[in-house]
Amino acid sequence: MISRALKLTFVTSLILLGAGCTSPTRLQDYQTTLKKNKVSPPAGLTTKVCRGYGCRIVDTVTFTKRDWKYIIEPIAFKPRSAADERERLRWVIGRFETTAGAMTGTSADVPGTYWELGDDQQDCADESTNTTMYLLMLQEQGLLRYHTVGGTAGRFPPHLTAVMIEKATGTAYALDSWFHYNGVRAEVVLLDEWKVGWHPNPENLRLQDIKAPKRW
Repeated sequence: MISRALKLTFVTSLILLGAGCTSPTRLQDYQTTLKKNKVSPPAGLTTKVCRGYGCRIVDTVTFTKRDWKYIIEPIAFKPRSAADERERLRWVIGRFETTAGAMTGTSADVPGTYWELGDDQQDCADESTNTTMYLLMLQEQGLLRYHTVGGTAGRFPPHLTAVMIEKATGTAYALDSWFHYNGVRAEVVLLDEWKVGWHPNPENLRLQDIKAPKRW
């Protein structure tokens, strides 16, 4: 039986060698991210969804009007501040994942990379690209009031995140869904903090999402 230490060493080696999560040294605009992963920008309620590690498989997903109403519910009514919008976007990204996961099979995606293998799994390249696409959809629909889409950023050991920029201050925030199971709220943290190794509390990594507020 392979020891936990040996498994962790093996997984770490895979992560360091994983081309899919090779990190840019600086903030990369979203056009470059999409071009690198050979995906076209979203149009209307249709978007590309990456899976299989490194955007190896790209599905075309079209959300119904009913899907869209569910996805955007947390930000359908104007957030009270930039901080409020960021908190609501955590829920929105989770709902995007839940809805897209039912169409692509990625509802089985587990936290992180290489703990499970298969076409239904997603690494940080998949997750950051998908989140960027979801943010673009929201932006095109006029639903990002306090932020703009910033693209992707990386850190070492290699890891990628989607980025949004607060309009009023120019402050960059990581919007990272890679840490959790499919459909659990994404993490939002200052990009500068994220770049130096920020990570959620370990005890929270396996928790499924909590109930949504009754009122937004």
